[in-house]
Amino acid sequence: MEPSKFHWAVVSGTRGAPKLVDCDTYVRPAVDKTDSKALSSFRRETKDLCERFKPRTAWIRESERTPGGQDLLMQRCRVEGVIVEILDSLGVTSEIGALVSLTKVLLHPEVKPRTIKPALAEEQFHGIDWAAYEKNRREAILSAVAALERP
Repeated sequence: MEPSKFHWAVVSGTRGAPKLVDCDTYVRPAVDKTDSKALSSFRRETKDLCERFKPRTAWIRESERTPGGQDLLMQRCRVEGVIVEILDSLGVTSEIGALVSLTKVLLHPEVKPRTIKPALAEEQFHGIDWAAYEKNRREAILSAVAALERP
């Protein structure tokens, strides 16, 4: 997620056998220069995605150390807050976590090293062919898989 866009993915199945339904990046219109207009556009898009795909759960990959400093981090936090709010208002259970949280959810405890980051460099994850997707979309796919039920 960035202050001007967010990456999303929808998957079905289970964590052990996920299937990619759709994946994309939403870029807010350039005319949405003010915070309120920009946040409203993120809210509308999230609502539209929920109405189209009918998710029961969602995982939002939270901000971590961000190049760009405190201002960028605060902008991201505002966008994440708006997304969490609309998900809650639509009855979608959501979790928020950093990349390290995805590691805990998606990797078996005995897997070494204990990080999901090497998976991002692979051409597939649990049968999902993601060779054509850049890193941010791959992280969105991982986040969506983390929201699935365990097998």
